[in-house]
Order: sequence, then C-alpha cells, then structure tokens
Amino acid sequence: MINFKNSKNNGLPELEILKNNMITNNISYTTFEFCYNKIHCDAIFILDKSSREGNYDITFIKKSENNIDMFSFIVYKNSFKAFIIIDELKNFFNIKSSTGYFSLQQFIQTFRKKIPQFPNISNTLTRTELAIAYNVPDSKKIYYEGLIKWSDQYRSKENSQKIKVLMPELYEKIKDLKHISVRFTTEPNTREQEQYNFDLDNNIFE
Repeated sequence: MINFKNSKNNGLPELEILKNNMITNNISYTTFEFCYNKIHCDAIFILDKSSREGNYDITFIKKSENNIDMFSFIVYKNSFKAFIIIDELKNFFNIKSSTGYFSLQQFIQTFRKKIPQFPNISNTLTRTELAIAYNVPDSKKIYYEGLIKWSDQYRSKENSQKIKVLMPELYEKIKDLKHISVRFTTEPNTREQEQYNFDLDNNIFE
C-alpha cells in the first residue's frame, strides 16, 4: 500500500530563496547534487513545468551504466511544503525495511541542507534527462528529424513545449510560426548533424 505523507514539518523554505534567485537570473531550472543513503543523484528544480496544477516538482535522477532512474515529489507553490509518496522515495534511495525505522523528517532536513541559495548557471542536463524531468510526450523521441509545415492546423501545445525544453534555440526561431511543427526521432544525432538537417529544411520558411 502506498503511504502518503504531508505534514506541517515538511516545509522547504530554502526553495523559495532559490526560486527568487532563479527568477532574478531568468533561469527556468537548476540542478544540484544530492546524496542520501549512499545514493548519489542530481536534484532538479523546475519553475516552468506546467503540470500538477501549477505546483513545483523536485526531480531526482540517478544514472547507472545502462539506465536512468527518477523520483519526484510535489512542492506546493504557495506554502513550499512537500508532498511525498514514501514508498517511491524509499525505493529510489534503496531504503530497506530491514534497516530499521525510516524518518521522513530526517530526509527533509538532509535535503534542506543541500538546497543552494543560488542557481547553477551552467546547467548541463542531457536531452534525455530534460525529457525525463519535464515529462515530455513520447520521451524516447528527443532528436531533431525535421519540420512539418501545416496548411490546415497549428502546432500542438505539446509539440511547442517539447521544442522549448529540448531545443530552446530552435523554439525561439519558430515560436511565432504556429503552422510549423518539429518531428522528433529516437535516432541519436549530434548538434552539428541536427543543425545540418535544420539548414536543409530552411526552404520550409519560404
């Protein structure tokens, strides 16, 4: 049975300080390192994720040789209190029942100590990590394949969000061209190859 925990002691006031500094620096997401129960991961705090009724998400990503695992919890926008599914937290951080009593408050206090006041200016998330953190649709297709010019419809909201997250420079070029969408593929491409493919598609703007 999933155990839900939300109490007045789950506040994360340090996140509000970080949020305000992110806004000042015009940064939409930031990352910082976190370790708990000997599990090392990246914590991602996103301001512009339009999900969960406008509340914020903290997403943890840990990487192994062949896999990327994630766990996230909600931070309420007005109170900066956390809402955590404990079973998911314990699974991600490999906390076994046999190790004894688990204290959510201890986890919260450990996490609070690691929240920075200022955002990481040089965020270096891969496209795969961004797709996971933002929960983009069709998240295995993250590489540029081509452009579509619609004659009878507009680009979908989901496609716009995906372009904005994964290819922000391209998004700035086409954000006002509502009749143009981007096709994504699972086939990995370098940025140079994607730029070359995009240059080939430039005639779509004529």
